[in-house]
Amino acid sequence: MTHKSALPETPAIAAAVDEHPEIVEFRYVDDIPGANPMVVAKTTGFLGGSELRRYCRERGGSAEFDVLVVDEMPKPDISAADLRSLAEQAQEGAFSAFATPQGPVETALVEMWERLLEFAPISVLDDFVELGGDSLIALEVAVEISQTWGRNLSLVDLIDASSIRRLARILDTTTDGSR
Repeated sequence: MTHKSALPETPAIAAAVDEHPEIVEFRYVDDIPGANPMVVAKTTGFLGGSELRRYCRERGGSAEFDVLVVDEMPKPDISAADLRSLAEQAQEGAFSAFATPQGPVETALVEMWERLLEFAPISVLDDFVELGGDSLIALEVAVEISQTWGRNLSLVDLIDASSIRRLARILDTTTDGSR
């Protein structure tokens, strides 16, 4: 479905996306077995996937969906599978996948970031700085990591890791797994 004005039967995600002021046009895709729903969107400026997910969550919709930002909308008859393929080939930053935590380290880090950043939900692939993370919050993260895992990471290490998935890999390879 491609639109800018939501229909009454539109899923809650699409209805919330439709209300976002930076969305010019979009297509909501939820018919790919085993894949997250996806929003393909043309915007007025830069709008990241994490920000669009936050916007939808604040309006009572689910926020577990992927986002592909495009300069021009694909033809209406393009299949959902071809849209997914287009997303996989997108330039860096244009596609934002929502990935849930795998394992106790990623789960604990998601909970920590959501609390400290006051932002939910957070994908394990979301970028710390794009979520609003700054040096003060990074310092809080470093302190909590030290208290939880006994690892002292520099602020540079935290910013360089950029995502929960990368940070968890660092913690998994440098700790014995105990808390």
